[in-house]
Amino acid sequence: DNAEWEWRSDLSKIEITGENTFTEFAKNGFPTRFTITEKKEHERYEFDMDNKNFSGRWTGIFRAAGGQKTAGDLKIKQTEVTFIEQLRVKNPVMRVLAAAFMNIKKFQLAYIEDLRARLENR
Repeated sequence: DNAEWEWRSDLSKIEITGENTFTEFAKNGFPTRFTITEKKEHERYEFDMDNKNFSGRWTGIFRAAGGQKTAGDLKIKQTEVTFIEQLRVKNPVMRVLAAAFMNIKKFQLAYIEDLRARLENR
């Protein structure tokens, strides 16, 4: 739900620009535009992304993983997630630097930790 973005520690805001489009703004105000290309609830989420530095595609695949945990009256299902990111850095000089300075795993881990905290606090 892109209207509920406040749990994301890396964003200052999200603007929903259409039924399948939105723009995320990093903490420093840098915008990235997204176009949702596929969304199957609880299974798959895909979008194209674009900003002045890169373009690409992101895919999230979600699968039930094992059993359930119980916390009080709540039954918590475990989920396994797979993220696939394909990025194309637009500036040839930045392509060389991106490998050293653009740590995608770090961004993904921060997203997962933010998501986990959000789900645990619901």
